[in-house]
Amino acid sequence: MGLKVSEIYLLDSKIPVKNQEQWSKSKFSIAYRLEELAERSGFSSFIEEGDLVAIKVHFGDHGTTRALRSLYIRKMVEIVRSLGGEPFVTETCGLGMIHDRNRATGRIKIARENGYTYETLEAPIIIADGIKGFDYVEVDAPEPLGKVDVARAIYEADKVVALTHVTAHMGSGFGGAIKNIGVGCVAKPTKFDLHHCEKPEIIEDRCTLCRKCEKICTSGAIRAPEIDSEKCIKCDGCSEVCREHAIKVEWTDGRELSQRITRAAGGVLNSKGKDKFFYFNFMLEVTPHCDCFSFSDSPMAEDAGILAGSDILAIDRASADIINRGNDIFLSLYPEVDYRVQFETAEALCIGSSEYKIVKLENKV
Repeated sequence: MGLKVSEIYLLDSKIPVKNQEQWSKSKFSIAYRLEELAERSGFSSFIEEGDLVAIKVHFGDHGTTRALRSLYIRKMVEIVRSLGGEPFVTETCGLGMIHDRNRATGRIKIARENGYTYETLEAPIIIADGIKGFDYVEVDAPEPLGKVDVARAIYEADKVVALTHVTAHMGSGFGGAIKNIGVGCVAKPTKFDLHHCEKPEIIEDRCTLCRKCEKICTSGAIRAPEIDSEKCIKCDGCSEVCREHAIKVEWTDGRELSQRITRAAGGVLNSKGKDKFFYFNFMLEVTPHCDCFSFSDSPMAEDAGILAGSDILAIDRASADIINRGNDIFLSLYPEVDYRVQFETAEALCIGSSEYKIVKLENKV
């Protein structure tokens, strides 16, 4: 018996408009054509009357200039609402404790700075894992994680729509829907487990007993020069605040990171059911790094459009194939990180199909 072939729908970003009379017609806008993409891809039947719908996005950081534009998000809000759903736009706190991105108040500040507000999105913005990133529901996940802490607002939503800005990624090679779910929908302790092999330890001969780590530790786990691993809640704050590099944290390598991200995504999907998720991958302004950076490099590939589908593996694999155009620029950019590990792991976990068929929407002029 062969593998399931998932249909992935493509809205091309190229608009063959050459007639001056057509320049002012918004019907050619790729943002406005999201309605057509939603209808053709089956999204219209995905949303049911009364659904509380989490629209998962990434707000970027201070200085990010190529994150997903608010126009696309607002259009998705309009589509969801027109189908009877109640949408909210959501993101989670980043790993760490000292930066704006690490807490909900800072995330909202960044969102506003980058053009995401209730007024621009026409929907409330809710940080899914609470004020400091510790509001979650613990669910089972494949080893070595064992468990995943799903951000509570994601867990409690009836449906999740992942709007993903596809990029390369310095750690995992490729950032698509798998990363948006596996990293973006989990709380801080799981983000720690993705990036680190063990809980932090203090290197005694480097410790100056400044006690900054004690002050930032919200669980009272630190009495320098010792950390009580049983009390540690895995926030990464101590390693951030230590200027003497006396906090030892071992980072996962690219392969392990990719596997853990994908396993975390599997935990999130299985906690709600794969049928509760839908994906839109934006292959626009594809940068050599993710939107977590405080700057945005020049795009590394030509804009290719927007993909839509209900299969997380198929849509990511299709995104990589289309952007690569036969020349693997993701692997060329980060040869030490084989991003395809994400796809192999996803297939092994049975959270999607590696076989896909592209259904291209016709550009009518």
